[in-house]
Amino acid sequence: MTDPPVERPHRNAAPHNPLATWANDDLLLTESARRRVAEAFPRAFRVLDWPTLRGEFQRHETSANQAKRSFNRHGGMGALATVMGASVLALAPLVPVGLPQRVALVFGCLCIFIGALICLWHLFGHSGRARWLLDRLRTERLRQFYFQYLINNLDAAVAAMRDDARLETYRSARDGALRAFIDDTEKNLSARSFAEAIRWLADDHEDIRAWGQSVWQASRVLPGTPMTDDHQELLECLSQGRIGIQEIYAQSNLKPGSSSQGAMARRIFVRGNIATFVFVVSLTLAGIWILLGSGLGSVLSNILIALSGIAAAWGLYFRLADQGMGYSLDAERYELYEEQIALVRQRFNAAADDVHDKIAALRQLEIYAYRELRQFLRAHLRSRFLG
Repeated sequence: MTDPPVERPHRNAAPHNPLATWANDDLLLTESARRRVAEAFPRAFRVLDWPTLRGEFQRHETSANQAKRSFNRHGGMGALATVMGASVLALAPLVPVGLPQRVALVFGCLCIFIGALICLWHLFGHSGRARWLLDRLRTERLRQFYFQYLINNLDAAVAAMRDDARLETYRSARDGALRAFIDDTEKNLSARSFAEAIRWLADDHEDIRAWGQSVWQASRVLPGTPMTDDHQELLECLSQGRIGIQEIYAQSNLKPGSSSQGAMARRIFVRGNIATFVFVVSLTLAGIWILLGSGLGSVLSNILIALSGIAAAWGLYFRLADQGMGYSLDAERYELYEEQIALVRQRFNAAADDVHDKIAALRQLEIYAYRELRQFLRAHLRSRFLG
């Protein structure tokens, strides 16, 4: 059975983008986000607010962001130093013979040598990638746990929206499940090397881990369960905070004219093509000029050869940047994820007043989110240069 066709929303159609003003709004990390949800959904906020999980998430989020910035910065420095050195060497024949030319040759070789050392250290001696990916793994699993626990215990959550005693019981059970989840995750990660830990999660047979935690309860919401006001409020929060935020997340990473993955992939593709075009044209013109009898050492032929060398160096840089940072792969992943979220949105809306069917749609999103995380980790584990 195939999925029905889906009309995807226009990527710029969202009237309000929470990600434009605060990060990870789905977990209510900021005071402004908590205030907004508490005012709009006062009963649901009682079970959505989870300080213990927020604190654990923020600890790993800060570490992941710092590691990624450092890792990408060092990779970029190494690549730029190498490209600069290659460009200087390409220009060396145009420099006056003697000391100036020797200085240019030494400077170019030195830049390439320093760039190569940085790249080697970046690849084999720097722990930035390991810290970034493992902390990113932790944050995304915590994000998934936040929604998965709520979905799998929706009946208990709804009961706690008006009853203080049940709210305390719900919060206690929730924090206990979180501690068990963190212990289980750290046990699995600590028993493996960095590469083994990523491959462990990226395994195609690991979908069961998204739902198979023994500390979680299976939802007791049965098919045909009527929609109460409390169900409606909580499910509306999940529609906005999980489906809606994930829609914006995928769309913002494909939005043209921005620093999104899709936009960066298109820019690098265009720049790489320009560099390739300049390389081919300049080298062809240099060959024609030489064949016409002007000689290899003429000024114009030297300029054209130098230009082709610079274009070749930058063409290589753009190719390495795309492969290393994973712009194209990420853009393809976000396109698939956007389509999957659209299917979830369609299924969620079609459920109408059936609580059980809406829960089934939300569970499907969690499966998609889990697979998207695996694909992200797998892609960046293979990244061997800049990113």
